[in-house]
Amino acid sequence: MLGSASLDSMLDVVFEELIEEFAITNSGELFIQLLDRRVLAFGLRPKSEWKQTGLSDLHQKSLCNMIKQCLRQKRNWPDGELLVTFGVSSRLLHAVTKYKRIGY
Repeated sequence: MLGSASLDSMLDVVFEELIEEFAITNSGELFIQLLDRRVLAFGLRPKSEWKQTGLSDLHQKSLCNMIKQCLRQKRNWPDGELLVTFGVSSRLLHAVTKYKRIGY
């Protein structure tokens, strides 16, 4: 678990940890497991083979901000997993978020 920092700060750490992986994939699924509004685990499942170019810095920041906004709107979520399916098409970032409730 990523300590007792705010959820926004923890998401910044998630993106810092995955920066190299985001840089070589332009589509995939990011999963973030939440427990008591804290990040418990996270990872990236690429949808395509690793590429020379992936998400730009701007795409990564935009994706992180989208996730933060999504979590701010859903204050009463139980513990679970946030799934973010993303991809870049014609230089535009597309993302869909889903929340899956899981019991620990």
